Amino acid sequence: MPQTTRSVASVVVVLGVLLAALVAAPVANAAGSAGCGKAVTPGTFNRSITVNGVKRTYLIAIPASVKPSTPVPVIMGLHGGSDTAQNANRYMGLTNSYPALYVYPQAPYWPEAGGVGWNVDPAGVDFPYFDALVAELKAKHCVDPARFFAAGKSNGGFMVNSLACYRPGMFRAIAPVAGGGPQTSSCRQGIAAMIVHGSADQVVKIEAGRWSLEYWLHMSEYQGTDPIATKPAPCVRWPGVTRRVYWCQHSGAHIWPTWAGGGIRGFFLTV
Repeated sequence: MPQTTRSVASVVVVLGVLLAALVAAPVANAAGSAGCGKAVTPGTFNRSITVNGVKRTYLIAIPASVKPSTPVPVIMGLHGGSDTAQNANRYMGLTNSYPALYVYPQAPYWPEAGGVGWNVDPAGVDFPYFDALVAELKAKHCVDPARFFAAGKSNGGFMVNSLACYRPGMFRAIAPVAGGGPQTSSCRQGIAAMIVHGSADQVVKIEAGRWSLEYWLHMSEYQGTDPIATKPAPCVRWPGVTRRVYWCQHSGAHIWPTWAGGGIRGFFLTV
């Protein structure tokens, strides 16, 4: 073989080795949190966290597909008033085998509300709880800090709207179901949102959901375009907005529709 041909062949071999190494390397580590590299134990666990001297809890579901050094998204499901994280994990349908952390925060007993519930006031006890929870998940698990998501039902829907407003950047997208808010007109930035509401809801009237829709559309520079159908049915979306906004009106009452879990998870993972 001529010297020039051998030299070219050698370069090709070297480039091939380098390319294979790059492909095999966990490139996503660059976007990972401080918890990357720590051992992963699949399963569903009840965990506690201390916030301002008070013990708070949450439930976390970790599928076997989660790996120690591959950053994964975090999908939170916030229960409604007088409910539990465990129950939310059962009925929301968010938890899946897809590699992600599925986290169900637990609201405290709130005397003023007469039961367990989320305090949507940024001066209340729940905003520091979510600050601490997000920090703990980043420190203890290999997560993608840019891919935190939150869905919530009823009071939990109000809470995710409030967090999106008062903690801009905490979540990449939200999905309030049978909720409302944000209860202010001074949010600093918009957010991708999938809003689910039943036309027969007599607990949180559909007007509350429409307020959320109009607000996040406005914050996403809505220009008056007509909505178009999108998956999952019966959702629609608006083209031309700076952040994706879905409106999913169904004929039910104050419920979490059976299709909502998979639809919301799909929305989060593609936004």
